[in-house]
Amino acid sequence: MTMRTFYARLAVSVLCLLTLLVGTSLAQSPRGSIGGIITDPAGGLLAGVRVTISNEQTGSSFETISSHDGTYLAPQLLPGSYRVKAERAGFTQLMISHVQVNIDQAVVANLDLKVGDITETITVEAAVSLIDVESGSVGYVVQNRQIVDLPLNGRNVFDLLDLTPGSFRIGPASSIAGGRTLSASARLDGVFDSRGGLGIKNIEMSPPVDSMQEFKVHANSMSTEFGRTSSGLINATTKSGTNQYHGSVYEFLRNDLLDSRGWGVDEKAPLRRNQFGATFGGPIRKNKTLFFYNYDGFREHRADRVRDPAGW
Repeated sequence: MTMRTFYARLAVSVLCLLTLLVGTSLAQSPRGSIGGIITDPAGGLLAGVRVTISNEQTGSSFETISSHDGTYLAPQLLPGSYRVKAERAGFTQLMISHVQVNIDQAVVANLDLKVGDITETITVEAAVSLIDVESGSVGYVVQNRQIVDLPLNGRNVFDLLDLTPGSFRIGPASSIAGGRTLSASARLDGVFDSRGGLGIKNIEMSPPVDSMQEFKVHANSMSTEFGRTSSGLINATTKSGTNQYHGSVYEFLRNDLLDSRGWGVDEKAPLRRNQFGATFGGPIRKNKTLFFYNYDGFREHRADRVRDPAGW
């Protein structure tokens, strides 16, 4: 076998491996979907309607045609806000804006087209649905606004698990819906993010707060795609770039000069803690290639206790 043949086979093997890994990642990715039924004014099912679903931040779009029973589906959508447009000859265009898709959520958006000229457009704003009618899973989504706005001592985003009804987190221990601590599983961007032995799991990596998009805590009846857990699941996803350049700079300071003394303590232990970083994201090619970068630094100098003048 010549060297050229060897390198050709190696390249094909690497390509097949990458394709397999991408397919596995997509199958377990924390994505959602938008789907529904399209009808005419009389309630009849409409086939052949072109439906375009566009992400309002990234500009990426997905097109599909409604089937013979009037249904359409846009799968594998990243969490975000979407615009749904439906058009067919003999009917006015219908556009629904601000359709929010959360992590691992199947959004139902039924479309009712009106008879008219296709050049006319009816624009409506999506109503917020409080009940997921497509899944029997019991869960709670901690959204980006909560992650950014709520105070976090130590800046561990998964401490917000305490917002979930019936769940709590103390250090590395997490309990979901009354389950045993250290037994819940975690995923980050579709990748298994837990480590531990039999029946014991720790969250392997906690992303910087400013890089986190949202996470969902599944308490019960998760989809069959999720496994390796005996007490719930934490399904998290990080941010991506958008069509607009944006960024931030931050620093969080802890200093014993700003702290009060504890109960029964005459002196404060020295503490200098700095958590700092920056984010930057935007388009490389609009609607096609986007990027997001987050640097997060941590520096801490502290003493376990104040030195006793008597030498004890």
